[in-house]
Order: sequence, then structure tokens, then C-alpha cells
Amino acid sequence: MNAWLRQMVHNDGRPQRVALAYALATLAGLLVLWVALDNLAEERFAVFEHQQVAAYVDTLSASLSVSLNEKISLITGLHAYVKAEIDERGNLVNTETEAFAAELYHSSQDIRNIAIGPGGVMRFVYPYAANQSVVGYEPAQDPRPEVRAEVQRAIDSRDVVLSLPYALIQGGLGMIVRRAVYVEDSYWGLVNIVIDVPALLQEAGLEPPPAGLALALRDQAGQVFWGDESVFASAPATHRIPLPEGAWELAAAPVQGWQSRNRGVLWFYRILGLLVVGILPLTVYLSINRRERLALLVDRRTQELNTANRELEQQIGERVQAQAALRRAAQEWQATFDSVTDALCLIDAEQRIVRTNRAMEEMFPGHRGDMVGKPCWEVVHGAAEPIAGCPLMRMWRTWQRESIEFPIGERIFEITVDPIVDDTGKPTGAVHAMRDITRRRTDEKRLQTYTERLEAMVAERTAGLETALAEMESFSYSVSHDLRSPLRGIDGWSLALLEDYGDRLDAQGRRYLDRVRTQAQHMGELIDDLLELARVSRVPMQQDVVDLTALVQAIAAQLTEDQPQRPVEWTIQEGLAAQGDAALLRIALTNLLGNAWKFSGPRDPARIEFGQTEVEGRLVYFVRDNGVGFDMAHAAKLFRPFQRLHSSVEFSGTGIGLATVQRIVQRHGGRVWAEAEPDRGATFYFTIEE
Repeated sequence: MNAWLRQMVHNDGRPQRVALAYALATLAGLLVLWVALDNLAEERFAVFEHQQVAAYVDTLSASLSVSLNEKISLITGLHAYVKAEIDERGNLVNTETEAFAAELYHSSQDIRNIAIGPGGVMRFVYPYAANQSVVGYEPAQDPRPEVRAEVQRAIDSRDVVLSLPYALIQGGLGMIVRRAVYVEDSYWGLVNIVIDVPALLQEAGLEPPPAGLALALRDQAGQVFWGDESVFASAPATHRIPLPEGAWELAAAPVQGWQSRNRGVLWFYRILGLLVVGILPLTVYLSINRRERLALLVDRRTQELNTANRELEQQIGERVQAQAALRRAAQEWQATFDSVTDALCLIDAEQRIVRTNRAMEEMFPGHRGDMVGKPCWEVVHGAAEPIAGCPLMRMWRTWQRESIEFPIGERIFEITVDPIVDDTGKPTGAVHAMRDITRRRTDEKRLQTYTERLEAMVAERTAGLETALAEMESFSYSVSHDLRSPLRGIDGWSLALLEDYGDRLDAQGRRYLDRVRTQAQHMGELIDDLLELARVSRVPMQQDVVDLTALVQAIAAQLTEDQPQRPVEWTIQEGLAAQGDAALLRIALTNLLGNAWKFSGPRDPARIEFGQTEVEGRLVYFVRDNGVGFDMAHAAKLFRPFQRLHSSVEFSGTGIGLATVQRIVQRHGGRVWAEAEPDRGATFYFTIEE
């Protein structure tokens, strides 16, 4: 910053601008500091004031807690006295009871009255004057629900119950300390001590409130019963006063708001800070202005000398930089030259080595340090003249790269020579490179051997697969023609027997023949499904864009036409298409939709849905129904041939359909899986690789 300001002075010759800039910067910094210190002081004063108020609230709370606990403790003595009197005489309204009540009453100035209620009805009250309305009062029948709840709680808990502050029947604001009296585990009645709330607050020092502070009290139910309710909304200092049930909360805040007491002190420090902020920049301005004027004079005197020195330094610097650049270039070139793993050497027009890299020195340790000046064939081959087919000699004839593979000892090297040309394109030297390719050649031979073995294994496996396919086709033909004919004979002759001799057979015999026909027909269906499973595994695929929506709609129409009496709600997503074999995809969807149709038979109505969703970032097709579902613990059996999760009595089928679906989906590069719950339906998902 100093250099920039000084340059500005040199440009316009006005030191006042530099001094003004310094003064403004000082003013800005001091203003920022003043604001920060002001905020800090305001925060500290607020914290200090809050701590003072909190300490005062703690003192008042402690005093109020002591006064309350004294009153509450009196009920224990009254309870014990009454219970003792009941045990001895059973009559409480006598001079001894009145004397005991008078002693309790005069022990504290906050007690309005002491009452005893056999059977829950107040029959004794002290003092009687001004409390006549209490006699005959039954708290359990009080119209206020909160009073009745407190009485019931005292009876149920057999412990001290302190009421909320509320208006008393004899007038004024008070609280009632109650406790139920039990004789030999039988409810006898109640003992009450009524506390005068204003007198209690006055005794604890809360009434009247201290000057400058606003106080408020919240009862166990969270209602403000004394003081200004807005105190609790003014970030007050609070203290909880524990009671037998719940707690009161005492809050205090300054009447004029926080920091009202320290406002004068804060303003004094603010004004003092502003005076400092105003004086210091003026002092800086005067000081910097004088210094810059002197600096300007010195700069003008030394300008010519500096100009000469700069010119001389520039010339010397340029030479030093050029020398350093040359050294760096040579070092970088040699480092690059040495970093190459191939053995390199530079050869001049006389076929002599002029420079080598580290790999060259390490490859021929016998010539380490004395290669320069020797022909390359002497170092590499130990020959007195170029070898036959020398790539260096060929390069001098062709003026282009020449290479040769040459064995040296037990290793094979690839020797490459590239020309170094001048501006006219004529070679003036060469780069001679040697690379050890022994491992590459060995690996190539091994790879060739492995390739030949693999090709032989592939040919052998291919022949085996072709034989297996031929046998499979032969088996399929045998099943299709040789096995189906006897099955048709069994079914046909059984039908003929029923038609011609059915009247001679009893009902059991006819049932046996029906079972023979049913099993023969089932065997035929099983053969058809097996042939279908074999066919979809080997039939050539005809790839095309398949309209899955139209395909599903056609299958749904066929199923509905076959059983028009069934109530089925179809939901088929529009615009779904996929790349695949239309015939195979029809077989797969026919099996999936047929299963959904079959296993949703018990539902009224049945619901079958076909659509597309996204699972783990991939588009997936699904068929969903509200049928009988299945237990996912047996899901691994779904796609195995002949595996059934439901008995043939419940649902017909061969157990081949889902295995066929899996084969078709796998041939399309996808996968199929299912999710279901018993009696909650099932969803079959499948993917098709694009």
C-alpha cells in the first residue's frame, strides 16, 4: 500500500492526497474498531445487568420458597394432631383443638384460616371471624373443576396437595394446602390451611416490587397469577420454585428494558470514542503529509542516479538470466535424456558418439566414462566396423528412421536410429536408441501358445455343444411325436371306455377313468411346456422394436374373452416399448399375465397392472396383481422347473412357466425377480437390456 501511495505522489506531485488516504484509512479502521468496542461494551453491560437481576431473582425465589415451605410444613403438624385426636377422642371441636389451631395460625402472618372437615365438610375453622362462610363448605362439591380435582388428588395420594392460586369463597386471593386424614386405612376427612397470597408475597419481599424492576409469577399450570404477564416475553431472569406438585416460576425484567440503567455510561464512552476517532486521523494526516513532502524531495534528487543504476542492473541481469537459462536448459535436457529408460546416444556426422544417457552407461559398464569419441559398433557390438544391416549406415542412405532387432548375449534388443537434420533437411547426426524387448518377445511366444490352446479348446467345446444341440433336437422330436401319441391313445381309449361302458361301471370306476384322462392331459401339457422351454432357449432371436403395451392389451383381451364372467380390472401403461424378439416376449408376458390371472381368481374384483418403474436408477417393467401372493422365504424356488408354491388342487399348472420367463429375459440380457406377501398379491419385475 505504501508503494502505491508513493507512486501516486510521483505521478501528480500532491503529498496531500497520500496523507488524506492514510487519514481516511485510519478513520475507517477506527470506526470499525469503535463499532466493535461499542457492541462489546453493550453486550457486557447487558450481561452484567442480567446477572444482577438474576441474583436478585434468586434471592427473592429463595425467600419465597422458604416462606412457602414453612406454610406447607404446618399441614403436617395439623394432620398429625388431628389423627392423634381422632384416635383418642374422635371429637375435634373443643378448646384444645382451637388452642392448637390458634398456635399454628399465629406462627405465621400469611395464614388466612385453618379448617378441619370430617367427611370432607368443613366443620371447624380458625379464626371464625371473617371465615364464617367456610363452615359447612364441602370442597369436593365446589363448582370449580380444578378445586374438585385437587380434593380428589389429596384423597387419592394421601399426601400434601397445594392448590393453584385462586379466589377464595370468603374473598381475596389465596392458596389451599390440603391433606386427607385416614384412620385405620379408612378415609376420615380433610385438613386445610389457607395461605393469603398477597401477604405471602409481601413477607418474601416481592410486594411491593423493587423500583425499576417488573416481576411476575407463573403457577404450576403456567398461568401468570401475579405481576405483568409481558415480563415473560422480555427475556427475563427466571427462577423455578419447587412445590410438592410442579413448580412456580418467578421472572424479573427492567421496567424500561434491558440496559436502561447503563445507557448514560454507554453514551459517555461512545462520545469519548468518537472524539478519539476524530483526533487520530487528523494527527495521521499532518504527520504523513510532512513525511511525504520530505520523501518527494529525496526521490527527485536520486531519480537520475536510480535510472542509471537500473539500466546497468538490467544489462547485468539479462546476462545473468541468459547464463542461468542456458545452465537450466542443459540440466533439464540432460535430466530428460537420463530419465529415458532406453539406452540413448547422440552420434555426429563422423559416426562417433558425442553424448550418452544413464541407461547407456549402465547397459555397457565396461565402457563407462569412455564412450564419447568411439563408433557405436565398437561400444555396442565390440566390432571394428559396422555390422551387417547396421541401421546407422542405412539411415545415412535413406535419411529416415531405420531399426533392427539384434541379439546381444542372451537378450534381444530393438535398435532404432533417427536422423538429426539441419535447416535444409540434411542429416548432421543421429539419435541411437536401444530397447530391451526380450520379455516382450517371450510374452508374445507364450501368448501365441495360449491362443492356440484356447482355439483348440473352443473348437472342442463348440463340437460338444453342437452334438448336445443335435441330441436336444432329437429328444424334442421324440417327445413331440413318440410320447404324445401314447398319451393321446390313453386319453382317447379312456374316453371311449367311459362312453361305451360307462353304464357298467360304478361311480368309483368312472372317477378312476376321469383321473386317468386328467393325468394324461396334464402330462401332455407338461410335455408342451418342456418343449416350449427348450425352444425358447435355442430359437434364433429376431431383434426389433416391440410395442409392449399393445402386446399386453392383446393378451388381456384374450384372457378376458376366455373367461368373460370374471370381474377383472386391468391397468396397462401406455407407450411402453422395448428392443427384443416379439415372439419370445409374447411368450414371457403370456406366462406372467396368465399367472396373475390365475392366482387372482379368488379376488372380487381382481386387479392386474402392467407398467414401468425405476429401481436403483434403471427402468424396470412389472406385472402386479392382488392375488393370493406367496411367502418370500420360498422365492428362490420360483424360477426352477417343476417348482410350485401352491398345490395343483388349488391352482392348475406345470411349474414350467416362470422358468420359461427367466430363460427369455436372460436371452434379452436382463433379469427377473418377484416381491410378494401372502394374501397381499405379487409383483414380478423384469429388465430388458437395450
